[in-house]
Amino acid sequence: MRDSRKFFLSLTLFLAPVILALGCLEYALRQQKNYLDIKKEKFEQVAGAVEVLILGDSHAHMGLDPARFDRKTFNLASPAQSYYYDVSLLLKYLPRMHNLKVVILPVTHFGFYYLEDQSHNARWQYLYANTFGIPLRKQHFDLRAYSRVAMYTPYQGLKKIVEKQEQDVETPDGHLPGAAHPSPDNQKMNAQELIRHHYSFIRRGDAGLNCSFLNRAFSVLRKQGINIVMVALPVHPEYSLLKNKKIRERNYSLIRQFERSHHIHFLDLQNTGIVNTGDFADPIHLNHSGALKISRIVSNNISALTNSL
Repeated sequence: MRDSRKFFLSLTLFLAPVILALGCLEYALRQQKNYLDIKKEKFEQVAGAVEVLILGDSHAHMGLDPARFDRKTFNLASPAQSYYYDVSLLLKYLPRMHNLKVVILPVTHFGFYYLEDQSHNARWQYLYANTFGIPLRKQHFDLRAYSRVAMYTPYQGLKKIVEKQEQDVETPDGHLPGAAHPSPDNQKMNAQELIRHHYSFIRRGDAGLNCSFLNRAFSVLRKQGINIVMVALPVHPEYSLLKNKKIRERNYSLIRQFERSHHIHFLDLQNTGIVNTGDFADPIHLNHSGALKISRIVSNNISALTNSL
């Protein structure tokens, strides 16, 4: 009995400083804002006034500038953000968005077939859980969804504390501006390597799951009289030529289904000649000039849509 007490006392004395150190590290990591913390803070300050909400991944993040829209707009898109997180963020904040009139959801070549937790971006699911409280898609207990120490690991967490806080590179309304003039390095990026990379993590069987997420969101939005605009943003011609034709045809088929079932509005800006090769930061992202052109067109279409109601 005495030996057992000594053991537990020794164990407690050993673990106490470790637990204290981990607790201090957790607190410090939560005080040091990451990219999504900053975006969340910006959005929650204006959510009630937002009339047009932009969702999506990096295509929309860089390609749609809220400052060019006529109505109060916020860009809630983020790099590699899947439809699961688009829908989760929308439904989380919808109750406080009393002025919301339009939701913009971009369509990318691979968006219907992409899920974070089944790609090289799996770590993002823990960041969304820690920042927004969005549950993991495959709901199960995982300490990384609740603890930033577990998410980063203690070593990486210490490195983040030592390093400076992430710089806020977005505009106040959530847009990530591309370079005003495309850099030679980005322009020389290999479109073939990039599309091969994208095809490496998409699974065509996931289209049904992603469509179920979208159907749920679209049903809620339609009941509240909120317009849904799906937008196909342009990509560099070299990337566009490499797209799988069967995937492209299936994408259009899925969009037509949404048009019939939820009366969504589809804006196809992929092959309109509106932008040229100088309007891209790289094979798939618009730069400042490209975002300016496209944002004005999308804004004009939204104004025509809302004014006709």
